[in-house]
Amino acid sequence: MLMQLASSQPVPIVGLNWKDKDREAAQLLAQQGSPYLAVPDDLTGTTGIDYGVTGTPETYVIDKAGIIRMKYIGPISPEAWKDKIEPKLKELGA
Repeated sequence: MLMQLASSQPVPIVGLNWKDKDREAAQLLAQQGSPYLAVPDDLTGTTGIDYGVTGTPETYVIDKAGIIRMKYIGPISPEAWKDKIEPKLKELGA
């Protein structure tokens, strides 16, 4: 689903490489392709703590001012996109 969203470019998608000291995620994305505009490292987990990360996958809708407007826990299915994430994006004018 993320690859589909990235190709249609409704909004920029940024990943967070959370506590991945072995760089497994980077290797996987290099092999399978990446939907992300950027994937900054958070080796210490500090950024994840700031965002309230409890596990993965989690999706955050962040407005242009950098304020978290929504947190969705779990994989993004077509239903989750249509029923939860897309309406929030539309509400924010994305």
